[in-house]
Amino acid sequence: MTVRAMFHICMELWGIFICLICAGGIFIATPQKTRRTRIKILMQIACMLLLGADALSWYFHVDAGETTYYMVRISNFSVFCINYIFMSFFATYVWLTVSKHQHRKPAALYAVYALSVIGILLLIITQFTGLFYYFDDHNLYHRGNFYLLSQAIAVLGIALCLFMLISYRKNLDRIIFLSMMSFFVLPVLATIYQALAYGFSLQCLAAVIHTENGMCIRNGRKV
Repeated sequence: MTVRAMFHICMELWGIFICLICAGGIFIATPQKTRRTRIKILMQIACMLLLGADALSWYFHVDAGETTYYMVRISNFSVFCINYIFMSFFATYVWLTVSKHQHRKPAALYAVYALSVIGILLLIITQFTGLFYYFDDHNLYHRGNFYLLSQAIAVLGIALCLFMLISYRKNLDRIIFLSMMSFFVLPVLATIYQALAYGFSLQCLAAVIHTENGMCIRNGRKV
């Protein structure tokens, strides 16, 4: 295993530990589990699974053998799939934060759900066609011709979440609105970098950082 792979795995293991502490803290601190609280816990769990899957992809990507053959495929599939699921969780979290208990959900929220489903369906097709990525004869990961499509789906999902936040900004205090706006900066930058260069999985780490920031927002107030 290379030093680069070890460093990446160590960072992600620390991220899992932080998410575990935050998830436990949220669970203990909120005796009454509202839907928003459950979404916050699910986001933490999704981040742990995302980091774990990415760590496994780094651990196995330089080895050969039957176990590695399956693990690199399972782990890379999981990274993409969890990213799309997390996108739906985050959209729901944004809506529950800004909605002020309004029952009518906006079209943007359903659009994010649809994008998540489309992304997962295309990911399944990728396993047979190499649409987003493929593996060569040496079991090494390579980006497919439509890899940028996978990133475009994520960017569009982020944009729709931002649109929801701006549309319902009157339901939030100015400070809270600006705080939530900052959540979008790191994921967007990480996604753009990921689309242009292959290396560290900054999207995974960005998801963790902006999720932990989001946990500081409770009932429209900074805590």
